[in-house]
Amino acid sequence: MSLPSWCPQYDGRKHDPKTGEDLYCICKKPDSGELMVGCDGCDDWFHFSCLKIPENYRDLVFSFYCSYCTAGITGPALTNGGKLPKTLWKRKCRLRDCYRECDSASNSKYCSKKHGLQYVQDVVERLQLPNVDKIGLLRQLLTETASLEEFKKLGRDKLPEVSLPLSIERYNNLIENDRQLKNLTKERDELVSNKLLKLAAEEGEIGKYICWVNEVNDKLLPQLAQPAARKKSKTSTKVTICGYHDEFAIPCAVEVFLDELIELKEEEDSICSSVKSICVKTKCAKHQDWIQLAQNEIAEQKEALENVKKRLDLLINVRTNQLRVSFFEQ
Repeated sequence: MSLPSWCPQYDGRKHDPKTGEDLYCICKKPDSGELMVGCDGCDDWFHFSCLKIPENYRDLVFSFYCSYCTAGITGPALTNGGKLPKTLWKRKCRLRDCYRECDSASNSKYCSKKHGLQYVQDVVERLQLPNVDKIGLLRQLLTETASLEEFKKLGRDKLPEVSLPLSIERYNNLIENDRQLKNLTKERDELVSNKLLKLAAEEGEIGKYICWVNEVNDKLLPQLAQPAARKKSKTSTKVTICGYHDEFAIPCAVEVFLDELIELKEEEDSICSSVKSICVKTKCAKHQDWIQLAQNEIAEQKEALENVKKRLDLLINVRTNQLRVSFFEQ
């Protein structure tokens, strides 16, 4: 895929050799505070103005890929077999001058109920019905129909019968046999059944291991402190071990582990840094904050997979709507 006519050839510079300032965008200029969007492929930042994107669309970006990534020059296409990514947009409110996202929770075409009513009012105002109170007519129609379904049925009796062979069976066949939709659905289902479930199981195992380490530390005795420190101090000092294990695997019951740990620690001149591959240092700089780091890593992976699922759900919805339109056009 080629670059747009307005986009210059790729320039890999990240810093200005004279000033040392960071360079961004296709213009290769420093950040001046102008509105920018980050590329999900190459992690560079780009000015809306340089990309010919109106600033009104700032809240409608769902997943952005720059021209270099979509052309396969940078980004994921270099590592995923040449598959070119595409920028995805959130669905814009149907009201002309509104640039907010549609209310996806209610599957609405508008960002709010207020804008939905405003759109209908604007449509009614454009109707060419001389000497007719158009808003009053609309209110009358809505008042005299008990439900939305009844309102949709208004005037159907006057329409000629359609003889086209539109059937549920044909529609279902069209949906079920579409290769693109099947591939998207398969990818989404595999993501849910494999990666997300596996990550949830991993999160549970890490959580159990952290609870096990906390229980060990709760039951540790002050006698694990260094003998010299015990002689100098008249008060008992709480001792805690690092507890890091590269596989986050619980080796045995807490009591069994404590017995072995205390036995090794009480041996004369014994230097014990690990028990059953678990770090038992009381002051460990190497594995500092490992609990928080492990939890953060799981949270980041989970968020990334959830974003992928949202994108697949969106693509499935878009493709399904395309097939519906195609079916009824036929």
